[in-house]
Amino acid sequence: MSILASNLAHCSNHTYFASGCSDCAISELLRFHHEEKVSKARYNIHHLKIEPGLPNPKVQLIKQQLIVILRIGLSKASIKAAEAFKKLNKTASEVAVALAVYAAIDWNEVMQDIAKELAVAVQVGGLDGINQLELNMNDYYPGVMKEAEDYANFRAAEMVGKKYVGDRLVDNPDAKYAISDTTRDDLADLIEQGMAKKLSIDEIAESIRNATTFGSERARLIARTEIAFAQVRGTLKVWKDSEIVETVRIEMNEGHIGPDICDEIAADSPYHITNVPMVPIHPNCNCSVVAEQLNT
Repeated sequence: MSILASNLAHCSNHTYFASGCSDCAISELLRFHHEEKVSKARYNIHHLKIEPGLPNPKVQLIKQQLIVILRIGLSKASIKAAEAFKKLNKTASEVAVALAVYAAIDWNEVMQDIAKELAVAVQVGGLDGINQLELNMNDYYPGVMKEAEDYANFRAAEMVGKKYVGDRLVDNPDAKYAISDTTRDDLADLIEQGMAKKLSIDEIAESIRNATTFGSERARLIARTEIAFAQVRGTLKVWKDSEIVETVRIEMNEGHIGPDICDEIAADSPYHITNVPMVPIHPNCNCSVVAEQLNT
């Protein structure tokens, strides 16, 4: 595999752009798109747009790194859950067994690594906003850094069903989009189905180990959604702090298949910059945020 110039976009597997690597190629296409978008914004302020479905190459690289972190974390979780099931007293109720298996997973192991990637995504999103509006870096980047730290710590904890109370990490029953909740429910279904089919202990443990809830595709879905959340948050932080952008609209991409909640939220545009709906609106959402009314 030939290696090209180091300043080209690349993937998390290569130090340099590698021809023949599909992830490197995607990142390079995103680089061209991003440069064109920034150039348009400088000549026409109404081209200000946040496109989580078409991230800049740095965001793409962060996403790929988070996928690796999640793959490892989910794989470890599957092993712990399967081993825990083998050791349990199966005379207990299915619900009790499922909860005990779920409790064996240590989500804290990956939480700090998740937070690091989310923080960088917020920072990169903030830099996009600073460049789009041609703002002074020293005036706005400290605010982006603070936003990145606060959001990353909060969201990484929320992803695993936790929250901080002071310095203490406690359970968060109101956590949104918690990967731990979905995993718990999936485990309960797997164990219930296995017992109903009268599978052996080893067979049920193997089904836990190979469950899609711990698989690579789920890691990709989570990483894509969470990095997009962070990127959008960083750019919106700068747009709001600049007091240049007053209202925005939510815009669906050309490939949108609906109707769904995206149609409703887009139809209710514009939104004041202080009250923008969460984008992405759902997993695999490619809706964009477009600056509409500006204070110039």
